[in-house]
Amino acid sequence: MILIQSHKIVNETDNRNSLMRVTHILFRLGVLALLTVFSFYSLGEQDDLASSGDYQMILQEAMNKIREDYTDHLAFREEVTRKGNTVVGDYDPSREDGSWMLLSMDGTEPAEKEIEKYVKDKRKQAENVKKYPERSPLGVKTMVEPGSLELIDDQSERWLFAFTPTGEDQRMMRKMKGELSINKTGNYLEWMDVRSEKPFKANFVTKMKKFVMHYEFQSLDHGPVVPTSFEFRIHIAVGGIDVADEHLFANYSDYKFVN
Repeated sequence: MILIQSHKIVNETDNRNSLMRVTHILFRLGVLALLTVFSFYSLGEQDDLASSGDYQMILQEAMNKIREDYTDHLAFREEVTRKGNTVVGDYDPSREDGSWMLLSMDGTEPAEKEIEKYVKDKRKQAENVKKYPERSPLGVKTMVEPGSLELIDDQSERWLFAFTPTGEDQRMMRKMKGELSINKTGNYLEWMDVRSEKPFKANFVTKMKKFVMHYEFQSLDHGPVVPTSFEFRIHIAVGGIDVADEHLFANYSDYKFVN
């Protein structure tokens, strides 16, 4: 009886020791697993931050290729369609009697009064651009809210990014959807698109029914980057009454260096 009891005590002791060893091993494995997971998480977090920083740098380099003074050195042709009317003009900064020249209106030769009005409007437009560069193609340089850039597609020839738009009315712009494309080979901005996804209230009485701002760019012989097209669409209602419904297309072509 005593031998049986002693044998049982020894067995119980061995079992407890075995259980403690197993528990200790499992504990060490658990700690190792947690450390491994934490290490992977930390490395992944660092990779995400590094990638985000890299993308921001890529964007900045692409934006730097859009020079503020490109209109000082390049001549080009502009074709604007608004409300069914198409106006074609020629810009040349080296022209002594004025940079802008009206070529045609809806395919016909313009009258003298139309030419004078066109030149006057272009001068006013140039003054506004100096005060508000964000209202020109140069506006894309400051339209991406810092830290908001997010890669949505890594294609063979380009990166596609989503971003939070910013601008004169930041509260309204943050309700828009922003996307842009950067060419990998030339590292330049191919296009930028800012638009409303659905109607929303800009303030207590104003409703933004539709907003689209789309720019496209090209690289000139792997040099300066210039706009090739622009679409602007805005539809606003105040107190339920439409007060603005504009749709404009502009194309820029025939670039050549003159200065």
